[in-house]
Amino acid sequence: MAHGLGRLRKDVSATFGRDAEWDGTPAIGVFEFLSCFVKAGDDNDVSEGRALYLLPEFIKGYLKRELYTIMPSLQGGRSGEVSSYLELINWLFRKYADEQLLSDQDALFHGAS
Repeated sequence: MAHGLGRLRKDVSATFGRDAEWDGTPAIGVFEFLSCFVKAGDDNDVSEGRALYLLPEFIKGYLKRELYTIMPSLQGGRSGEVSSYLELINWLFRKYADEQLLSDQDALFHGAS
């Protein structure tokens, strides 16, 4: 599976961009980063199961190390705090988006429609 993820990372990188890694700053970057990641995943038919393990490959620094401590291991030796892609996304929102930031993004979204 790790070899398959390596190939998938290359495919997603082509769509996502080589310099698309995010380190947690600025906090508003979580929305932009995840939006680009989801689009790149959709363009490359990445399942949520694979996206769970692929997402940390596009994160750098301390945040990347932190993600690996809360995620389940590929070999099944560590269950982790999060067990699905959606739980990982929620964890990122809880960590990087406060109530005001979420409210602002919600208003922006509803204003666009």
